[in-house]
Amino acid sequence: MNAIVRFFKRLGILFTRARFHRELEEEMAFHREQQEKALQAEGMAPEAAKYAAKRQFGNAARKSCTAFSNRNPTASRLSSFRRIWA
Repeated sequence: MNAIVRFFKRLGILFTRARFHRELEEEMAFHREQQEKALQAEGMAPEAAKYAAKRQFGNAARKSCTAFSNRNPTASRLSSFRRIWA
């Protein structure tokens, strides 16, 4: 019984990966907006503040995302599926 429960939990993780990435992107967008507002409050031009905030948070978000996923979604799902049966 325990193995069946574990299997379905792992299977659920396999299909919730897209939600995780979506939530991560929303979180990073929120922080970029907050940083942009803070830079504007310090006197930076709105366009310059936007690009400065993107440089601070945008690249870090991409790096952290690639740590969690493969660029090939099919291969990533297949390897995850293989791990379920391991």
